[in-house]
Amino acid sequence: IVSTKLSDVSTDLGQYYTALHPDEATENVALAGGTRQKQATVSLRFHGHDLDDPRACLSTSHLNSLGLCAFLANIRHAAADDRFIVLDDVITSFDIEHRHRVIDLLATRFSDFQVLLLTHDEWVLDETNRLRNSTMKGWVVYELLPWDFDAGPRIQGRLPSEAAIKAELAAGNARGAGNQIRTYAEELCK
Repeated sequence: IVSTKLSDVSTDLGQYYTALHPDEATENVALAGGTRQKQATVSLRFHGHDLDDPRACLSTSHLNSLGLCAFLANIRHAAADDRFIVLDDVITSFDIEHRHRVIDLLATRFSDFQVLLLTHDEWVLDETNRLRNSTMKGWVVYELLPWDFDAGPRIQGRLPSEAAIKAELAAGNARGAGNQIRTYAEELCK
């Protein structure tokens, strides 16, 4: 059972990492059993060289994405009833292109999970807000407001930015712009 589970997690780890880094010279990302009980290591092929330790060749950002992929692969194969993921500022070290891919990975491969994605990054807030009417259907974006002594913690729905609406219009996506405007109007009327 353990080797089957390790194989399943390993397969997903490789697929998720490839989804985040599709055009890079890293392949065969996999988990291998370690020498001690409950230990696994990550191996990969980097520019044609087989490596047992990704720290020898991957940047900090790539190591962070590898850790995120391992975490998500483990979550995918955890208890079947646990469909909840909490991610706290996990993509701040990624460039914009890789941030897009992480959000896409969450939206496409984890649509059957409840995802709580916490961030201080305005770009992530704006991007998830922009995509929630297309690839991220059903996502709700909230912004935490400053703590208030009388009211305690407060939240509000995240309004689409004017730039997001204009971007949809510039891309010729009238439906997407309409959805953004509808969301904006709904939040204002609450």
